[in-house]
Amino acid sequence: MGSVSFIVPPSPPAEIAACLHAASLAGGYDMAPAPTRRALTNDLLTLTKDAHESGYILIPWPTAAGRLEACLSTTLRERAEPYHLLIELARGKVNQVRCQTADWDAIGLAVEPEDRQELRALTRRFGEAVLAPDLPDSRAVALDAMRRAGAAGERLSANFAEQLLQTRVGENGPIETRLDCNLSQLPPPEARAAFVSAFTSVRLTPDWSSLEPRRGEYQWAAFDELVAWAFTTGLDVSVGPVVDLADGRFPAWVAEDAAGDYARLADALTGFTEATLRRYQDRVRSWQVCSGFNHRDAHGLGEDDRLRLATRLMEAARNVDAECSWVLGLAQPWGDYLTDEDNTYTPLVFADNLVRAGFQFAAVELEVLTGWPTRGSLPRDAIALYRLVELFGLLSLPLEVTFGGFPAGPDGCGPDERLETAVALAVSLPQVRAVRFNIADAEGNRPGVIQSESLRNCLKDLRVRYLA
Repeated sequence: MGSVSFIVPPSPPAEIAACLHAASLAGGYDMAPAPTRRALTNDLLTLTKDAHESGYILIPWPTAAGRLEACLSTTLRERAEPYHLLIELARGKVNQVRCQTADWDAIGLAVEPEDRQELRALTRRFGEAVLAPDLPDSRAVALDAMRRAGAAGERLSANFAEQLLQTRVGENGPIETRLDCNLSQLPPPEARAAFVSAFTSVRLTPDWSSLEPRRGEYQWAAFDELVAWAFTTGLDVSVGPVVDLADGRFPAWVAEDAAGDYARLADALTGFTEATLRRYQDRVRSWQVCSGFNHRDAHGLGEDDRLRLATRLMEAARNVDAECSWVLGLAQPWGDYLTDEDNTYTPLVFADNLVRAGFQFAAVELEVLTGWPTRGSLPRDAIALYRLVELFGLLSLPLEVTFGGFPAGPDGCGPDERLETAVALAVSLPQVRAVRFNIADAEGNRPGVIQSESLRNCLKDLRVRYLA
């Protein structure tokens, strides 16, 4: 059993104490978190995991704007002497930005002189904290270095995305990356024209609880209307996820008849999957059969059962129509759910298992959702998104990135420029074939209405300047 201890700020306010109790140890090539036991006594945080190995501390921490963001240290070895938490978080952020800038610089990123100067300055600033770690001022200096590094990373990410977009368009013409949105119901009439102008494709999300309220009794009328409308828009149309294990929007009869019983649950999910594909297969050629199966769920299944169930649903779908295009959806692609003792498959390993089972996926969807209490990931910066896309590139499959659960901006009413940077970066990357938005209202419906004017303008600018 391995333990790492950290000296933490004394008498932290409630929001910082909550962050300390959410800390975990992470490791491996995908830097996924591991089940971690936490002990906070006086000014010492001790984190313990089963394996004796070096790793990282992963912790949500407030940014300069007051929003929580997942922060990752550099590699830490086990030792008896405690680390200084804020210094290690600052070291991790400064290291992240410097290393990523060096990588981008090596492939041709033109770094502005003021950004190079800022990188040198924040490195010196971090050095001030390291040289006197026990002084009270060192905490403030470390925080300053960490937050300045975060701001520099966002600027550099935006700069990289802009340069990459210009290079790709200059060499090959308009980019084929799709701007997509999940819809579970028709947008309001007054919003439909804006929806069609904002996106180049649409994914229709069936709501099993309303489509099959009683076993074997289907009510297709509302979804038929949605499908019919989608095909009048001229947008590329796909359907999915047909079954979303992490979403929990199952009919009541499923919980009554099949919760915790693999065989009964598999029969119910397979029946609905086959019925949905058969009804729309003459028009819809691209499907996401299942999503969220890598994620812990509320249906009483362990991860091996979830993997078997995903395999069974894909086999059922392939039996209905072997020529369709299939997309695999992954919830919490950074593996936040792995802090649960019952989970060991990282998102990458889960996807790799299905690929090795012989399914020919057209793409893998990575859900970058924040603010969803049972499904969302900790917020990450744009560099973390870039590294996530690079990691899943190991599958040698195109990727789709879905954004949702947007953080509030400075005025508390919608996305800010950090989301827009992440969106532009995702669009710029050649591994990404679609950028999608999962926009849910308070009832969990997905009417596809983007309330943020700044985000709408960002999408419009991307379409006009770069997209086919």
